[in-house]
Amino acid sequence: MYGRSLSNWFPGYVNFEAGYRYRAEAPSDEFRYLAEIGVDITERLYVRAKLDGINSMNNADTVANISGNPTAGNQFDLQKLDTALGYKLTGKWGWNLAIPDASCKEHG
Repeated sequence: MYGRSLSNWFPGYVNFEAGYRYRAEAPSDEFRYLAEIGVDITERLYVRAKLDGINSMNNADTVANISGNPTAGNQFDLQKLDTALGYKLTGKWGWNLAIPDASCKEHG
């Protein structure tokens, strides 16, 4: 996990996270990651983008997945891009519009 304010250059932040999920048996081990950046456009308006992913280490027994659900299989990769536009109503409250992810991909 690593996060940093970008206030020396502009009002914003970056965040990176990574981890390895070890499994003694099926399903496959996973490498998980997240990268995020957020920027204040004005004092009240901000934007955020976040890339979230799971990559299989492809070390599980390959059993056919007849359900069509990628999370029901023993090994799969998923990537998702989240974007949002927000408005700060007060110091503690805000409004957030999440933009649907058209780039979510499953590989397996």
